[in-house]
Amino acid sequence: MARIVTRKEAEGRRFRLRVFAGMFDFLATIGSLILIFACVALLASLVTWIRNDAKTTFASIEYSITSALIMPEDEQTPQTTQAPQL
Repeated sequence: MARIVTRKEAEGRRFRLRVFAGMFDFLATIGSLILIFACVALLASLVTWIRNDAKTTFASIEYSITSALIMPEDEQTPQTTQAPQL
């Protein structure tokens, strides 16, 4: 048989559910803010890493292009000294 719930009990139950829902919303908001800060920190770290890596990568590419385009000067071959003939 169904239990009869008074108006005061129903209001008390509704109040507890509202408090629980409010606490859950608060905790979800705090958790979301922490997650957002973590994502921003990860993105900042990624951007820093990309900048440093780009400098290294482009330096090696620039060196390769420069060394391929600039003709080295003709080096004089060292003359071998011959021993005097007797």
